[in-house]
Amino acid sequence: TRGREIVRPGVTRFATQFLQLQAIVQQKQGLRNIFNSVEFRRSKFGRDKNGLTFEARQIVIGSDFWSKACDTLYPNINTQ
Repeated sequence: TRGREIVRPGVTRFATQFLQLQAIVQQKQGLRNIFNSVEFRRSKFGRDKNGLTFEARQIVIGSDFWSKACDTLYPNINTQ
């Protein structure tokens, strides 16, 4: 390696983020179930109409995040 590191921090960070995104996508239905559960909706956080919990729920329930996550994980590569 002529004194150079084989693993570069930038590559490692990307791989870690990729694996985290992959794990989140694999838990898509479970995450949606949490935000749609009666227990959550009755909780203090489920009744909030603003703030971080509300934003998180909007992201998880919506389709835009999931579409972009899948595009990131499984890009449609056009060879033409």
